[in-house]
Amino acid sequence: MLPAVLAGVAALVLQACSKPAAALAARSEAQSNLAIDCAQVLAQQPVVVLVLGQSNAANHGQAATSVAHPVFTTYRGQCYWAHDPLPGASGNGGSPWPQYAQLLIEAKLAKSVLIVNRAVTATSIKQWTEPALFSAIEQVSSDLTALKLRPTLLLFQQGEADAREATPVADFERDLKVFLGRLRGVFPHTPILLSQSSICRNAAHAGIRGKQAEVVSLSQQIYPGPDTDRIAERHDGCHFSSLGLQQLALAWFDASKAHFSSP
Repeated sequence: MLPAVLAGVAALVLQACSKPAAALAARSEAQSNLAIDCAQVLAQQPVVVLVLGQSNAANHGQAATSVAHPVFTTYRGQCYWAHDPLPGASGNGGSPWPQYAQLLIEAKLAKSVLIVNRAVTATSIKQWTEPALFSAIEQVSSDLTALKLRPTLLLFQQGEADAREATPVADFERDLKVFLGRLRGVFPHTPILLSQSSICRNAAHAGIRGKQAEVVSLSQQIYPGPDTDRIAERHDGCHFSSLGLQQLALAWFDASKAHFSSP
């Protein structure tokens, strides 16, 4: 049985989707074989990247990826070598994050990377302000504190659900600002990068995209992420193909590289 927090997330996703879907993928047998002592991870002094959002930030890409570099992930106090599907996020496919971490390492912006992914499919911005999802973010903070780590960067990629459901732009703006304010309460000093994302079997939504751009505030350490709507390589009209995942990884790298300094 899922713990109470995950059960709450599952209920929200079932409401958001037209057909039943598991909110968070169970850790696969392959991932359980990739467990690593967290002490070994900490010894490599990884930069920590926290990922939040919906399916295109989770494990819903066309093909799973893994990398040879020292790229790790953590979930429920356990550490793993990073391999899609990343535990803690929904879906059983691929994500851009192992490749993104590899780009950071190859550019000598990090010696090692710890990716923490808590993205959940079909979630609206309103749901990210509510306890079932936000409590998972608070749990991440507690888990990282226990490891004596804090996020180097927080990446938020969301908007497709609101675009498809025609959320009123004023409501989207209000809830996005509420969410970002609450994030600041949990991670007061972590730079936040916010993508422009609205396409999932629908046309780009100018209103959603506009508000995602407008909330950028350098004084509040909220920065522009990539424009994911520009990436056309999608295997089902919504989720990225293998090539699309590569392009998304590069787009996030280009948007975020200025926030890292060479180790």
